[in-house]
Amino acid sequence: MYLKIQTTDELLCFIKEIKKTPITWVAIDTEFQRETTFFPILSLIQIATESKIWLIDALSCTDLTPLKILLENKKIKKIFHAGDQDWEILKQSTGAITCPFTDTQLMAAFATLGHSNSLESLVSKLLEISIDKSQQNTNWVKRPLTPDQLEYAAQDAAYVAKIYSLLNQKLLTSLEEKFTMIR
Repeated sequence: MYLKIQTTDELLCFIKEIKKTPITWVAIDTEFQRETTFFPILSLIQIATESKIWLIDALSCTDLTPLKILLENKKIKKIFHAGDQDWEILKQSTGAITCPFTDTQLMAAFATLGHSNSLESLVSKLLEISIDKSQQNTNWVKRPLTPDQLEYAAQDAAYVAKIYSLLNQKLLTSLEEKFTMIR
């Protein structure tokens, strides 16, 4: 289940809610069009915590700069998967320098699961499930977004959150084993 944010007023309410919620991390993903335009067109921002998922319609919210408060909050870690393009487009859209952040693709490499894992392959390896990526290359600029697109987008953010927790534990266990070997 997810909550849709379609106006700047709703975005401001979301930011107020996040400020009041004691969270230490959020998983973030974006959907955008880059193929037929010089600058990418941000369409959707997905933000997940352990208990909620928000889908922010970047085309209908006239001002995304309130997100800067979340993206630059040093007490909340921002988690991405292969986040280079996400960081770029979020900076362009909000003016934010996202920090602190982590990238599950890099975490997977350090956890010896291989380099350049897609989200789909990591979910398969860590959760042993297959995810439907059929909506990945759909037209994210065309409105209204379909229920299938919205569900796909929400699930991507939820999976980033789930694999982050597993990768974090895997890395901690690996570090403990290495320190035990050194002793």
